[in-house]
Amino acid sequence: MRNDVFEFAFDSKKLLRRYTELGHSVLPSHYTDADPFKVISVDPNSITYLASNIAVLARFGRVAGGDWDFEREPITENRVYTSFFRHFREGVDWGVTNLYENYRERIRDSGRAKGCRTMDELRSWYEEIDEPFVFS
Repeated sequence: MRNDVFEFAFDSKKLLRRYTELGHSVLPSHYTDADPFKVISVDPNSITYLASNIAVLARFGRVAGGDWDFEREPITENRVYTSFFRHFREGVDWGVTNLYENYRERIRDSGRAKGCRTMDELRSWYEEIDEPFVFS
């Protein structure tokens, strides 16, 4: 029994699935009954906008009313998208992307970005992103 409890507690999918189930049973209008881990296939070329008010979605499994999903920006104007596109499609170095510059400024101004406190840590973070795509 004790091992079952520990396995459940450390299995994040089970824990998050249970969180949404409990939330839905207590507040069905605030929590989804959908499987939060269901994989849905989407043609990447059909994605043209990104919700710009994602603070509403900060809580896992929440159902948010209102018009938050009408506040959107073209994905081609999003800093993350354009930086990844430029790096992987155009071959530019991460160091010249808007995203890298933004994180560099955040480290300089507040001492932290993406869990990194130094530029060396930030460069290592980007190397980890590239790792699956490096072929020898």
